[in-house]
Amino acid sequence: MLSITKLFTFESAHRLAGHQSCGETHGHSFRLEVTVTGPLDGYGMIVDFSTLRGVVQPFVDKLDHTVINKVMLMDDVSDGWDAPTAERLLVWFVGKITGEMLKRSDWPKKATLHRLRLYETAKNFAEWVPDAHFDGPYVVDGYDTRCLIGIRRNTEDIAELERAQREASDD
Repeated sequence: MLSITKLFTFESAHRLAGHQSCGETHGHSFRLEVTVTGPLDGYGMIVDFSTLRGVVQPFVDKLDHTVINKVMLMDDVSDGWDAPTAERLLVWFVGKITGEMLKRSDWPKKATLHRLRLYETAKNFAEWVPDAHFDGPYVVDGYDTRCLIGIRRNTEDIAELERAQREASDD
């Protein structure tokens, strides 16, 4: 399998309300890695890097030099955004990026989002990968990811996902 990865950087601040060490507003130099996989086109590309940049950059720009908590409130994302963790930012990016991929006529039909990795510091990152055991789509924080959510923090989250899957299949 071939894949390509493009790196994006942005500087933002956030606060995690009620968190012991991150409850005060503080900043990070974020690095987002977006990996796409798919067959090669006639030029020998999965997708042109400039096309990938055109899909992702507007959402990176929306967060650059901002307080993330405020941006998310303006974006009508309310549930859980008093604590915009790296994991929640990844879910937001997945929803935005996949939505934009579906809208664009220059996006190759068989090119798919393979992985997102968001570095909050040089040593700490959260990662999203498609979950092969879930046949979504799944809506998280109001976003239809149109792909499979692979961010899981603890067994309660896993149980909640499995319960939602069972309820959805019963409908």
